[in-house]
Amino acid sequence: MTAINMLVMDMQVHNDLLYVGGGFSYAAHVPANSTATWDGHRWCSVGGQFGEDDFVTALTFFHDTLFVGCFNEADGQPVNHVARFIAPEEEDSCGVALDVSVAELAPRETLHAYQSADGSLHFSAAPKDVAQVVISDVLGRSLLILPWRNDGVIPAPDLPQGVLLARMLGRHGEVLAALKLYVP
Repeated sequence: MTAINMLVMDMQVHNDLLYVGGGFSYAAHVPANSTATWDGHRWCSVGGQFGEDDFVTALTFFHDTLFVGCFNEADGQPVNHVARFIAPEEEDSCGVALDVSVAELAPRETLHAYQSADGSLHFSAAPKDVAQVVISDVLGRSLLILPWRNDGVIPAPDLPQGVLLARMLGRHGEVLAALKLYVP
């Protein structure tokens, strides 16, 4: 994603699309007002307008309906911090397909992580050949770079509260997997 005001607040996967919400104007040169999707090859605008100083703080799906957390306005209407997304007329709002290589987990496996009471991060279904884990905040700042342990348990005390990103890197720095962490 590219924009001067880039801030990613939440990500959700639904129907094989990655939905990204935050405070940004563009996703890889595609105009995207605080929401965009990634299909593995290209970015698309989701549509919708939020207030001039508003941005999307959270995304979730209830059945097949997208709900966004925002501040005071959505599509020119006052809202109380939550809005239901209604898809606009069909239009091509996507960029050019990119040739992207993404490492995958074994078929049908889902990568999960949680933080235990002692502060350790516990990962399941990690891909092979992980060398280290990088924990970043929503602004992309690296908070911790930790060597990988084969038992999937990594000491990580004192993580800040909120949504964080964990990237599993291979021996040459390639991203093998990534997931969102919520630290209460």
